[in-house]
Amino acid sequence: MRGGADQLGITPLAVSRQLSAYRSFVKIPLTERQVRRLVLAAYGRCYCESASAAFSVFHTSATQLRRSRLLGASPGIVRRGSVCGRSRSQYRNGDCG
Repeated sequence: MRGGADQLGITPLAVSRQLSAYRSFVKIPLTERQVRRLVLAAYGRCYCESASAAFSVFHTSATQLRRSRLLGASPGIVRRGSVCGRSRSQYRNGDCG
């Protein structure tokens, strides 16, 4: 916990509480104890990969918006029911590629 907390700049208690909240939300064990360490379980690794991908998209979108604003570009039109040009059904069906 301490290593992760140090990297994030927060306390180990905050990391522990956040992991507990995630575990309660997904109702699947995300971590497991190995000797004196806490490591990601198989589901935790999968969750981490997909969450990392989602945060990467958020980061890219925010960067593009900031860049557009700095350049004085028009924000454009956002279609209701779509995310970056994809329909809700594509996301529901797992067609995110």
